[in-house]
Amino acid sequence: MTKMSAARKKESLDERRAESTRNTARWATFLISGGGFALAWYLNEMHLQASLGQTVGGALCDAHRVMDCESAASSHFSEIFGIPIALLGLCFYAGAMALVLFDRQAVRVSDAPFRPAALTTTLFALSLGYSLFLGGVSLFVLQTLCPFCVMLYVVNGIGLAAAAMWAGGSPWRVIQGQLKSPVGVANGWTALFVGTFGFFLLVGMQVSDVAERDRRIRTAERPSLVEQQALDPAVVHRPGAPAMGPDDAPVQIVKFSNFPCPHCAVLADVLHRVKEEYPEEVRVEYRYFPLPHQEHGMTAATAAFCAGEQGEFWRMHDLLFAGAPAHDRDSVARYAEQLDLDEEVFSRCLDSSEAKQWVDSDVAAGRRLGVEATPSFFINGYPLAGALPVEMMRELINEVLKGQSEP
Repeated sequence: MTKMSAARKKESLDERRAESTRNTARWATFLISGGGFALAWYLNEMHLQASLGQTVGGALCDAHRVMDCESAASSHFSEIFGIPIALLGLCFYAGAMALVLFDRQAVRVSDAPFRPAALTTTLFALSLGYSLFLGGVSLFVLQTLCPFCVMLYVVNGIGLAAAAMWAGGSPWRVIQGQLKSPVGVANGWTALFVGTFGFFLLVGMQVSDVAERDRRIRTAERPSLVEQQALDPAVVHRPGAPAMGPDDAPVQIVKFSNFPCPHCAVLADVLHRVKEEYPEEVRVEYRYFPLPHQEHGMTAATAAFCAGEQGEFWRMHDLLFAGAPAHDRDSVARYAEQLDLDEEVFSRCLDSSEAKQWVDSDVAAGRRLGVEATPSFFINGYPLAGALPVEMMRELINEVLKGQSEP
């Protein structure tokens, strides 16, 4: 009798310990989800800034040449059907927190395959799997890493471990149980997660739309060109630089640009459009300004220079922006092949001191003119910066043309 009583006491003690562990894991899951929610919110803000052509980054994003928040925020991989992945992540973490909060029997052992703890485990497993996919895209396609994205990948890994501990089993055992009884997914807990996810998605999209409209309005507020201090256009212009448009065009645009820069790609598209609308009135001149922390910026710049030596600068220009951020030696060689360039001549040019000296002299000239970031450009000597919307660019061009037509 004494042995049986001792055994029961030990069993009861083990159950209390297991219950305490599961309870700790439950609240750890909640806190981890809260951290993921905050990170996802910040990443969604970065995505919104990138979509508006604003600079994305900071000290952490520029801590190493491999780190680049801007490429991740501007990449087409940052959205699914037009919805930012960061916003979807935010909704996921909100749903996970709801499952933790509303589960009144959170620490009791249950065989139900889709109880909140088990459902949260599977959701974190799916989220971690997608994180691994995005990490692969960052390393092998974008060839950069967003430090905040990496933090979120780590959050998903820790979240999976905590949720599995809350569920009282390994993730694989939890998922196996769900695969055996898939119809069990149609329950109130799944409805709670889906409802919370959908609610935050709708609210998030509304908030993002309002914020985007507000920022576009504030971004559109600009001083008139005549209120700015213009430089002598002859100082800004470089003889022999690649350009499109008549030499005597009344509107002279000189842009300092960088091929790995997503905002530069946006401005390039805007300038192509206004050039089509003002074929005789606008001349666009390209100046190189690769940034030192971007590994392949110089490679892309010299590739454009070398294509220009064979009369194909602007076609290479378009390929380099379309292929961003694939600007390594093999990628630019592939672009040269697409353009039917003489590959041997192109390869020699890439390694030549002439190409590097031309690019370096552009960078030095840009620094003297006050260029600090890309894209930066000058309209008839007036300094401007950023990927301005095409509507604003038209206004600026029309302002210059109007000023020249007035006596």
